[in-house]
Amino acid sequence: MKRSSLFIVMLLTLLLSSVGTAAGSEESTECETAGPDDVSICGEILDHWNDYGGADTFGYPLSPATDELDSDTDETMTVQYFAHARLEIHPEFEGTPYYVQAGRLGAELLAEDGIDWREFDEGDPDDPTWSEPTGQSIAPEFQEFWESTGEETANGLDAFQSSLVLFGYPISPAEYADDDDTLTQWFERSRLEMDADGNIAMAPLGDEFVASTVQPEQAFEEFDSRLQQILDEHGDAGIGVWMESAEFGDYEWQAGVANDETDEPYTLETHHRVGSVTKTLTALVVLDLVEEGLLDLDDPVDQWFPELDGSDEVTVRMLGNMTSGIYSYTETIAWFSATLEDPEQEWDPADLLWYGFEMTDTAEPDGSWHYSNTNYIMLGLIVEELTGDDFGTALEERVLEPLGLDHTSFPDDGELPEPYARALYTGNPAAGEQDSTNWHPSVSWTAGQVVSTAGDMLQYASELAESQLLSEDIDAERLSLIQLVEDDEWDVETMGDEPPGYGFGVVYSDGWYMHDGVLFGYTTMVAYHPGYDVSLVIFGNGEAIGPGGTTAAGAAFAEITELLEDADLD
Repeated sequence: MKRSSLFIVMLLTLLLSSVGTAAGSEESTECETAGPDDVSICGEILDHWNDYGGADTFGYPLSPATDELDSDTDETMTVQYFAHARLEIHPEFEGTPYYVQAGRLGAELLAEDGIDWREFDEGDPDDPTWSEPTGQSIAPEFQEFWESTGEETANGLDAFQSSLVLFGYPISPAEYADDDDTLTQWFERSRLEMDADGNIAMAPLGDEFVASTVQPEQAFEEFDSRLQQILDEHGDAGIGVWMESAEFGDYEWQAGVANDETDEPYTLETHHRVGSVTKTLTALVVLDLVEEGLLDLDDPVDQWFPELDGSDEVTVRMLGNMTSGIYSYTETIAWFSATLEDPEQEWDPADLLWYGFEMTDTAEPDGSWHYSNTNYIMLGLIVEELTGDDFGTALEERVLEPLGLDHTSFPDDGELPEPYARALYTGNPAAGEQDSTNWHPSVSWTAGQVVSTAGDMLQYASELAESQLLSEDIDAERLSLIQLVEDDEWDVETMGDEPPGYGFGVVYSDGWYMHDGVLFGYTTMVAYHPGYDVSLVIFGNGEAIGPGGTTAAGAAFAEITELLEDADLD
C-alpha cells in the first residue's frame, strides 16, 4: 500500500524527536498476539509497543506488519497499524534511537482533508508549552494529560521526550467540534479529545487512517465479482477494466471472454476496435497540422467541401468541437440500412459524407453542440489533402510513433492483429445477435476506425488531459469546451458540480478527460483524472443496454469512478 503524495514532509527536527528503541539494542524476534483477532506483534515493533504502554497507549493491532513505501525517502519500510497509531521501522536509522517511530498520522489525516496545519494562526510564543517547530501551544485542558502520559513510558527518556514520541508537537489550536461538545486538538502523531464530562482520550487515528485507505483498496480488489454481475445484466460475452494510479495503485479486472473461439479473457495485449476514441487521435493529427502552420482552426471549410451549402460559415474548429451544424451520417436511416445489408463492405469516405450532406439543407453553425461523425470524416479528408498521405500514415508519423503507441493502428483492410476480441452486435432486432468482428471499420473511418490495446490506451490516457505533442497554446484550444447541457437543465445535487463539455475531440466531465467509443459490438472508455492521477481503460465486446440505461462499459465506468470518489473523500 502506497503512502499518499499529499502527506506532509517530515521535518528533520521533528524526526529527531521521534525516539523509538534505545540505540544499540539487540534486534528482537519475539512475537506476541494481542486484541480480539489475535494479531501478531513482533520484533522491534513489539518492543516499542510494550515500552510505551502497549494497548493502553496504542490500542490493539489492526493487522500484521507489512511493507509500505515511505513517500519521504522513496524507500520501503515495515509498518504496523494499531487503533491509535502507526508504528514504523525506518531502516535508514538502524542502530540509532530512531529505528522505530510513531507515524505522523495527525498531520497526514489533516492533509487528507485538504488542511495544511502550517496555515493555522500561530499560538503565543510566551506560552511555556509553545512549540517553535509548529508555532502552536498545548491547550491548557490537554497539558496535564500530554505530560503525564509520557511519565510512565519513558524508556530511558525524560517525560517530555517520551510524550513527544507519543503525540508529537501540537499542530492546531484546540477547538470544539461543530456538532457536539468535544474539544479537539491535533498533534503530529495523535489527536486528543475531551468530552463534555472532562474525559480525555487519544483519538483512534489508526482506525480512521485504515478506513480511508484499506477499505477502498479492498473494494477495488473485490470489484471482479461486481464486474461479472454487470456482464450478466447486459448479456455480453466479456469485459476488461484497467486502472493505473500512483496514489490508489494499479488494478485490472476481467469478466467473461474477449474471444469466444479461444476462451481468452481480455488482457493488456488484446486488440480491440476503440470506435470513437479514434476522434481524440484524429484531433491530434489536425492540431499538429495547426502547429506546423498548414492549417488554421478558423479556416472555413468551403475550400475543401464547396458542395455543402453553408460550408463557408463552418470552420475547422467547429468540426472538431461539434458545433458545425452538419448532420451526422450515422443518424440517417439510409446509411444504417445500407450498412446492415452488407456490413463487411468497404466504404469510401466520400460516400459517408454524402449521407451527412444529404440531410444538411444548409450548415448553420450557431454555437450549439451536436455530435456528428460527419465532422470527423471531413477532418480526415482535410488531413489527407494537406499532407499528401493517406490518413493512416499521417496518424502513424504524427501521433502514434511520437507517443510510443506501438500496438495501435489504423488498418485499412479491417483486419485485427492477434490476439483480438470478438464482438457481438445486437442493434438489429430482425437479425438477433450477430458476430460483428469482421464488419469493415471503414464505416467509421477517421471517426472510429482505430484498433488498439488496453496497454497502449493506458499509456495514452493522460494525453487527453495534457498533450505531450502540442504546444501549450494549441493544447488550450483543444481543451476549450463547449458546454453540453444548459445551466437551467443541470441539477448540481444529482448530476455533479458542473455540466460536461466537449473540446476538440475530448470530453470533460466531473474532473475526467475522456472519450468513449461504440462500434458494432465493441465498446470502449478511455479516461484520465488529473486530480486522482488515474488512467482508466474499459473494453467490452457487446453493446447491449442494461438495466441502468447504459452499456456494460458505461456501468463499469460509473461504478469505478464512484469507488475512486469514495476513496478520495475518505
